[in-house]
Amino acid sequence: LVMDRWQVHRAGALRLLRSFPKRVEIEWLPAYAPDLNPVEQIWNRTKYTDLANYIPAESRAHPW
Repeated sequence: LVMDRWQVHRAGALRLLRSFPKRVEIEWLPAYAPDLNPVEQIWNRTKYTDLANYIPAESRAHPW
C-alpha cells in the first residue's frame, strides 16, 4: 500500500497495519514530492508559461 503523509491517512494506514501485520506492507511517499504528482506539472506549466505575462483585460478588478 502506497500512502502519503497526511495525518488522516497515516492513522488509517496504521490501523490497517495492526489488523493485518503480515499481509500489508506500507510504502510512504516523501513529505513533499511535486515530481510524483501530475497535477503539480500542470500548475507549473500554467504558472511559468501560460500566465507568466498575462495582464487582465479589466484593471478595475485589481485595486493596485
